[in-house]
Parts: sequence; C-alpha cells; structure tokens
Amino acid sequence: QEIDLLSKNVSNKKEYKINSLMTVFSGEIDSHIVVFAHSNIGKTFASSMATILCTHFNPSCLIFTGVAGGLIDDIKIGEVVIVDKVIDYEMDCRSFRLPFNPDYSHSIGEIPFLNIGSHYKSDSNLVSLATTAISECSVPSRVGSIATGSEFMSLERKKELSPVWKSTNINPVAVEMEGSAVAQICTSFDVPFLLIRSISDNMQGDASDDFNAFVQKAADNAFHVLSYILKK
Repeated sequence: QEIDLLSKNVSNKKEYKINSLMTVFSGEIDSHIVVFAHSNIGKTFASSMATILCTHFNPSCLIFTGVAGGLIDDIKIGEVVIVDKVIDYEMDCRSFRLPFNPDYSHSIGEIPFLNIGSHYKSDSNLVSLATTAISECSVPSRVGSIATGSEFMSLERKKELSPVWKSTNINPVAVEMEGSAVAQICTSFDVPFLLIRSISDNMQGDASDDFNAFVQKAADNAFHVLSYILKK
C-alpha cells in the first residue's frame, strides 16, 4: 500500500526489473530523486532488497515502512512507531560459548564474532525529522523499539512470547517480520536508515481480523510521514 501511494506521487518514474519477484522504481518528488520498491514479506526478501538498493543505487539513506502488531496495552491501531531500536528476537545464541572467551554470554539478537551488539539503531537525525513530521501531520505516534521475527502473530501468540519480549532488554512496543534484516544490511553498508511501522493490530483484538481491516489506514499514515521527510 505504501508503494502504491508513493508511485502515484512521483514524476519521471522508471522501472528496473530485478527478477520475477523483485522490481525497483525510481522517480522524483519535489526535485528529489527517490528509489523505492516493495520488499515482499519476511527477513530474507527484505534483506535481499536492501542489499540491491545499497549496492546498485547508492542511497544517501534508506527508509523502510510497513505495518507491525502492537505488543503493549496502550498502543492504538493506526498509530505510527518511529523506530529507534530494532532486534531480531529469533537470533538466540545464548547457549553458545566463544572458544577464546567461554565466560562471555551472548544476548538475544547478538551475532557471535561480529561485535556489533544485540540490536540496531535507526539514524538519530532521521528519527528526529520523522518525529517532527508526525507532530505536524497530526498522526498518533511514538518513538519506540520493535522486535523482528518470521511469524505473523495472533493475540494469543503475542502473549505467549511475553517472556521473549522482556528478555530482549529493549522493551519492544511492536513486532513485525522485516525490520532487523533491513537494519543489519544498512549497518553492513554504512547506510543511515529509519524504520517506520504503523500499527495494524493491537492487544485488544484478533491480529488477522485487525490487519485486514486497518492495513490501509496504517499505510496511509506511514506515507504522510515519508512524504514530509522527502520534502525536507
């Protein structure tokens, strides 16, 4: 949905067919050159698309938008989360011991040997700009952390994994399926990034029903923020 809105608002649009499942577009918004694509669902597709963008289009920054399921009681459907930190909660090497430092204990999200920590941080300048954009767009929002995995979660499943959310040590307000993969690739290529997630379901209803009913609203809210950032 975000791509549909962006596509309608660019001029001089060009299409780059990467393969049967991946297409990249470029165009202009307010004299700014933008490159955009639909990543498809899941960490593998998202990291693949991020790699393509970083290696073939030399972006000054990468903004990744989409939807997420709320994990806290007071988060609202349609609310925009400007993500400051993201963690891959499925990366769990806590039982692994380094041969040269057997006393060291890894955290959830931490990849052995890389020394890059357990989570990834969005670019602070982009977070600040997005926060200003939200305030001027009158869209309900918050700055917060999210968790990434490979499971579309029902309300029951979110509650079941409550101990996992607590063990991440970043207090995630939402969960989704791509963010940490994009962040990892951007970190690898030293490309500043920002994740923007709109809440499509919360802790008061069935995730599948809420997602289908509110995904367009979530996409609209994210696009408003994205448009503001591009104009700045």
